[in-house]
Amino acid sequence: MKKLLFTLAASMLFCSVAAASPLMDYSSGKASIDLMWNDTKTTTTGYESLDASKKFNLDSSITLGLGNNFALQYRNFEPKGIYTTAYSSVITSYIGMKTYEINVLKKLNNSNVAVFFGVAPTRIMEGYEISALTGFSENNYGGTKNNWQVGFITEQNIGSKTKIYEQAAIGKKWTNLECGVSYPITTNIEFNANYRYIKAKDLPLPYSNYITNYYNVIAKGLGVGVTYKF
Repeated sequence: MKKLLFTLAASMLFCSVAAASPLMDYSSGKASIDLMWNDTKTTTTGYESLDASKKFNLDSSITLGLGNNFALQYRNFEPKGIYTTAYSSVITSYIGMKTYEINVLKKLNNSNVAVFFGVAPTRIMEGYEISALTGFSENNYGGTKNNWQVGFITEQNIGSKTKIYEQAAIGKKWTNLECGVSYPITTNIEFNANYRYIKAKDLPLPYSNYITNYYNVIAKGLGVGVTYKF
């Protein structure tokens, strides 16, 4: 356990200070809703190496306090970028991932730290869009892998109002890091700037009934957003 916590803490050094401002009050009925616009770069290795251009994506999360220092959290992250192919100019190819997390959080007594355990089903998305005089169509396909993770959330004051926060998790062939800075706009609304990094290994992408290719996907980038706490 000590080794795991040390690994997570060391991972945050890579992230440094740039997800959304975390809810740290887990009283029953307390909640937060986050919306983040992330400018994400997506790359793949493994079966095929692809380097996609950055593209903004809208992500969200919801945290609900359950009482007794427990909370439930849902987060989604869906980066998708365009990459160049040797096909006709009317075809646009893209690569990305679609992941969502369901976490059970436990705040440590009298601290600004919470630990959590959860699952993050992740789907690789590869496809193309064809535009022609006759209209527009889209094709995409991918496979899903359940990534179990354990991690922590923490925040610290760096001024009278400004806070920095981190959320980090690891699992088998899975790294999930997020960090940022928040500033209150009103009593219940905060502005956030963040950095997000996810690395997922061995995501399956079925090619046929008999062949499945496996990709390693990294998605990373800066983002801005708002948090509503109530």
